[in-house]
Amino acid sequence: MPGTVAIVCAGIGGTGSVANVAVNHADQLARRGWPVVLISDSFPDALPAGVEREQLRPPRFTALRRFAHLPDALAFSFSALALLRRLRRQAKLQAVIFHSHPDAALAGGWLQWSAQIPFVMVAHGVIFDRPPGTYDPLLSWLYRLTTAPAFRQAALVVALSPAMAELACRHGARRQALRLIPNGVDPCEIGLPQHHATAKAALLDPHGSLRLLFVGTLSPVKGVDVLVEACARLRRQAQSYELSLLGSGTDLQVEQLRRKVEDLGLQAQVRFLGPRPRSRLAPFLRSAHVLVVPSRSDPLPTVVLEAMLAGVPVIGSAVGGIPFLLDGGSCGALVPPEDSESLAQALADLARSPARRAALAAAALNRASTRFTWERCGADLDAALRGLPGIDPPDPPCP
Repeated sequence: MPGTVAIVCAGIGGTGSVANVAVNHADQLARRGWPVVLISDSFPDALPAGVEREQLRPPRFTALRRFAHLPDALAFSFSALALLRRLRRQAKLQAVIFHSHPDAALAGGWLQWSAQIPFVMVAHGVIFDRPPGTYDPLLSWLYRLTTAPAFRQAALVVALSPAMAELACRHGARRQALRLIPNGVDPCEIGLPQHHATAKAALLDPHGSLRLLFVGTLSPVKGVDVLVEACARLRRQAQSYELSLLGSGTDLQVEQLRRKVEDLGLQAQVRFLGPRPRSRLAPFLRSAHVLVVPSRSDPLPTVVLEAMLAGVPVIGSAVGGIPFLLDGGSCGALVPPEDSESLAQALADLARSPARRAALAAAALNRASTRFTWERCGADLDAALRGLPGIDPPDPPCP
């Protein structure tokens, strides 16, 4: 029997997109015969069939409050290292997949050096591509310290988009170690039927309001302030609209956005709806005319895939993985980042053209349902693991 593939990811029991990717990677590899164990400090109630779990209980530093991020991250990395060493002594381990640069540099580096066990670095993003202040300063220091070693030592670097692949190369990854394996999206995860296959973008009454939707954290990196400024421009153009903001942020971030909305006199048009579970996202998507993703940086925003699968036109910033998802603009509209004027114009253009909205929605659905599936992601990851030296893979699954 082939040795175990361990997948290390903090907070698997939470609702974050990275945790969702880790669980789906585990599921797809298990379906293809790999013995898989998830290593985390929290888990959902149930894991996919064939996936084992190893619970970490690192010390918590909540008493440090806003200074807890760095020691919490280090405690998780060293707890993962201790467990991986035990699995190695039991001769159960043949490869490890990491979803965090500190974990890969600290735990993966030891595995590579002392036991010649290859590790995989899944690059969800890099600190160097984020605006200053995105992360806690001490945590930023840790990521700056560990990003290059994680990339450099990895036997395989999984990049979620071509833009992420180039960033990884610039910060230490060997080009021959890179594989482009974007995430998938499952309709059931957002409340759509499993065999959902129709693009049905919400119709816009000629005399009704354009219904805009934003989904994500309300942090500066997501560019919500730019979207609010674009909405002010729409009002000056006499375009009727409603903007729903689904997501959470720190108290300061939410307060700053509310103040901006008030300063621009948009209280009647902009609604703060707070966070919603992914499983209940479909009704919000299906009732929106446009999903807006005005990010300043975004390696591969899952919400774009979710909107594409729901048949909703997307307007996004031409940054990170967004142009890749939208196929250079053939499946959605792209605008320069931090350009509220261009964003407002793109929104107004879509409001005036139901035919274009329908065409973009159909193209987006087709691309999401064929290019960005977990089955395709799993097949690509399986093939990449089989190509690593010293790996004893399971028998290929029957066609």
